[in-house]
Amino acid sequence: MKSFITLALLNLLFSGQVFSPEKAIWENETLLGANEYNFYTLKAYRHINGNYYYAVDSVFLLEKSLGSGKVLAKVVLRVVENIDEDGNGNWQHCDRFTNQLDIIGYLRKKKASLIYAKNFTGLTFKLGNEGLMLNNKENETQLVSRQYIGNYIPWFAEYLDYQQAYPGDPDFQVRVSQEYQSASHIFLVVEAGASQGDTDFKQGIIVLSQDKFRVAKKLIGK
Repeated sequence: MKSFITLALLNLLFSGQVFSPEKAIWENETLLGANEYNFYTLKAYRHINGNYYYAVDSVFLLEKSLGSGKVLAKVVLRVVENIDEDGNGNWQHCDRFTNQLDIIGYLRKKKASLIYAKNFTGLTFKLGNEGLMLNNKENETQLVSRQYIGNYIPWFAEYLDYQQAYPGDPDFQVRVSQEYQSASHIFLVVEAGASQGDTDFKQGIIVLSQDKFRVAKKLIGK
């Protein structure tokens, strides 16, 4: 059962064989859980070398600080080469490295609780020069600054500048794509770029306290 859970998690990140004719890196980050001090994610990369018929996938388990987003540990779980030698869709998926780590057991050892997605009905998160804003269609207030987001997501400022330089271009749009919450924290997945496009696609996760979130909701009358 333990190995089945691990493989199921990895296969979700490796689904699909739509590659780009340009060199690009697609990355996805999925929140798993958190303890009192740190949070744990699966980070998946697809490295595309510039054609439709070859790409390399890799998945890592990350341990990050709740307070700063700093990566404290990085464990490689799997590396796969995807090859279509004849160009007819006959894909070969060649495992180059597989770690038999029991992810659920690892989280249990770290005393980390699983965290699930949460939809904050009636509230919208918006990213811009001011940082992360919270609004309810009538009022708006700042949750965290642009600099705060950059501590968790190093590429954020660069893509925000691209978004302003090329408004409406999906390759550079920065947005919140997924929301999670625990008893003490809010976790937001931030992404940039067009998923499965011809350019880089990025995801990262920022964390803020429930106390800060409650204050912001009160300020906008929610």
